Amino acid sequence: MSLRAVFQEDAEYSEDLFSDSLEAIFGHHQPSQGEPGSKFIYKSPWKNLDIRIPNQPTNGLFSQMQWDSGLFLSDMISDKKGIFNDLSNKRILEFGAGTGLPSLLASLAGSPYVVCSDYDDDSLIENLRRNVQVNDLSNVKVIPHIWGQDVSPLVNEQKYNMILCADTLWMSDQLDNLLKSDSLSATIDKADPSSRVVIIAGFHTNRPPLAKFFRLAKEYNLIPDENGIKEWDIVDNTTKEFTYEGTLEPSICSRWKIISYLKYVSN
Repeated sequence: MSLRAVFQEDAEYSEDLFSDSLEAIFGHHQPSQGEPGSKFIYKSPWKNLDIRIPNQPTNGLFSQMQWDSGLFLSDMISDKKGIFNDLSNKRILEFGAGTGLPSLLASLAGSPYVVCSDYDDDSLIENLRRNVQVNDLSNVKVIPHIWGQDVSPLVNEQKYNMILCADTLWMSDQLDNLLKSDSLSATIDKADPSSRVVIIAGFHTNRPPLAKFFRLAKEYNLIPDENGIKEWDIVDNTTKEFTYEGTLEPSICSRWKIISYLKYVSN
């Protein structure tokens, strides 16, 4: 659970304690927070961000809540961990942005150019634009994009040397669209050896879609960098190497994440 995100009023603090106790005692973890259309505050090192969660979109993509992979990615950006230490020369694109929180933080952390994208749904895109405007982050652009379709609106100037993907791997039938020449592989700056696709995702539909994604990514010349692919138990805060085979017990899927940084390699 992010300590920077404040979702509930003080009067509901006891519910937070109950939720935290379940996690501490039973290993239970709630993978999302917030209600459709509700707001929360994210306490970044630069300023507090006023974030509104989208209402239920018409496409059924479950963007009407703040998923914790987006919060963990946001915390990594806020803490300037690893590759997020210096974003001053990073052109950043976020796919499947939801509330757009990581994009907003990337802008605050120093990125000169950020594009925040999600499915072309009116309510979803309007909410993203609201979050950008309310927080006065004019260098963040909101551009709708359906995976696998024309990418030219995203790359009308130049490509990106950092692409953010938080909880975008749960739809197995959409993974090829995410990777194919009209999405990831068409937007990453292949000429920059420092370019990375940042992947953080939950086991919402268990292990097979995650394994499928990394196998497909290799076909598009996107492979994990020296950090590999890590499975992260967010309750015990332990990591291990990702395994492609098998499944997790459904009761513990919510406590596991994968983290990886993909780089482009030429044939």
